[in-house]
Amino acid sequence: MKAAGIAGDLMVHPGVWSAPLCEVPPGHSAKFHILWRERLVEGFVVNFGGRPYAYVNYCIHAGTPLDWWPNESSTTSAAF
Repeated sequence: MKAAGIAGDLMVHPGVWSAPLCEVPPGHSAKFHILWRERLVEGFVVNFGGRPYAYVNYCIHAGTPLDWWPNESSTTSAAF
């Protein structure tokens, strides 16, 4: 996925992130931060076919971020 280039995190209030969908076009992603249990947590949203999907940027299996490379969280084959 490619970075959408959002100017910055848009927080409605602590714990809620918001941005216009047009700022994350299909096939692109954008990172954001939310406050969860008094911790700042990184996440990202992916626009797949015009629908947004949001994830916490953490793999519980490997203990690493899901985006091994900046804004790349999966492969075109969907193997990862």
